[in-house]
Amino acid sequence: MAGLKYLTYKTKKLPLKLGIFTMMLVQEEYGVSFNQGEDGEGNLTPTQYVPLLYYGLQQGHKLAKRPFTLEMEDMHDVLNDCFMEFIETLPSFFPDNEDMVELGKSMGAAGKEKETEKKEEVKTPKKKTAK
Repeated sequence: MAGLKYLTYKTKKLPLKLGIFTMMLVQEEYGVSFNQGEDGEGNLTPTQYVPLLYYGLQQGHKLAKRPFTLEMEDMHDVLNDCFMEFIETLPSFFPDNEDMVELGKSMGAAGKEKETEKKEEVKTPKKKTAK
């Protein structure tokens, strides 16, 4: 489906759709402004990530015609698990925003390095201890 991106969380592909409607929902429900809440350099702040992710996933599931079972309280875990993947998707939803494009590129490069380190840690089996 056009305009959808997917985040991987606990081996599931979660459809994500960000746009003006998603931003309006975030602003209405949480009073988070996309002008006032910026860090002074045009970057989103952590206060904006959680509701943006929640409503983006909600809209993505709606467009993909899939049930949405996650709660707002789950977003901290989802964001913690796929933060870099989420950040990398932002430029595709906001291609005219140079700050978003630059953020996605810079975070993507840093995230790939950390993700490689994380995967290497996970692949290393723990040594069994003799009883």
